[in-house]
Amino acid sequence: MLSHLTLHLPAALSNPVSFVQFADTWEAMDQVGNRSIDAACLVDLDGFGTTPGDGVAVDVIRLEPVVVVLPAGHPLAGEGRIDLARHADETWLLPTNDPGCDDYGAPVDACAAAGFVPRLSPHRIGDLSIPCDLVAQGVGLTLAQGSARARESVVMRGLAGDPLLGRHLLAPHRESPLFSARQLLLGLVRDAFEARCVTSG
Repeated sequence: MLSHLTLHLPAALSNPVSFVQFADTWEAMDQVGNRSIDAACLVDLDGFGTTPGDGVAVDVIRLEPVVVVLPAGHPLAGEGRIDLARHADETWLLPTNDPGCDDYGAPVDACAAAGFVPRLSPHRIGDLSIPCDLVAQGVGLTLAQGSARARESVVMRGLAGDPLLGRHLLAPHRESPLFSARQLLLGLVRDAFEARCVTSG
């Protein structure tokens, strides 16, 4: 969505626009709350997201099922949607801790609801390409947004019942000059999301 906005938002507004990418959702939401930035696009997990600060409006762009990333040669790689409980004996690679999106607690809770305690890898890596490389080498499994790009030597499969949902959010500050362009922003990010889903299959 950031690349789509970078291309299309400046031409739609009279004021100059600059973009910055933050390491985690908590930092992005905090920067909107203290007016260091005007708005943020971010992703968290439904039911585990950060609470917006005073003056921050939050619009849900879309909910998107989280998928499991398997090695291409995994016994379940050829199946469709898979029950999470069938991965009870796997090792899980989770991202770095983000106080604004509990990428640790949410999967652990989902596994508990499926009847098992997940075996977690000690690695915490935020960039999806690295966990995908480790998955391809048989180190474990990981999770990704449903619209994540396909990567070599791994497959992405939906989880039966969608136990984890990603929320794509737009969070402008109500006192920001961008707040009056909220509907324009929403239209652009929704267009970007739809284009990403179609492109990624």
